[in-house]
Amino acid sequence: MNWRHQIQTIKKSLVRNGFKNLSDEILVAEINGGKNANAIMTEVVSKLAEFKASQEEAYNIIITEAEALRRFAKTYGIEPK
Repeated sequence: MNWRHQIQTIKKSLVRNGFKNLSDEILVAEINGGKNANAIMTEVVSKLAEFKASQEEAYNIIITEAEALRRFAKTYGIEPK
């Protein structure tokens, strides 16, 4: 899986559907992860878990990509914070 592309797809879907602020939050999560791939994935998956709990409408738009990314991260032992 090209996880970086998956994150970009999620951000584009959010922007296209009027959730630019949530797309920006994912971008901040990526930045907070630094250059370490595991840290980036942890930050992004944690942010997606927050969206699942509090932004149901937005999460339903990206559910397929978000769940695929979560499953991919889990195979490497990466869990949300």
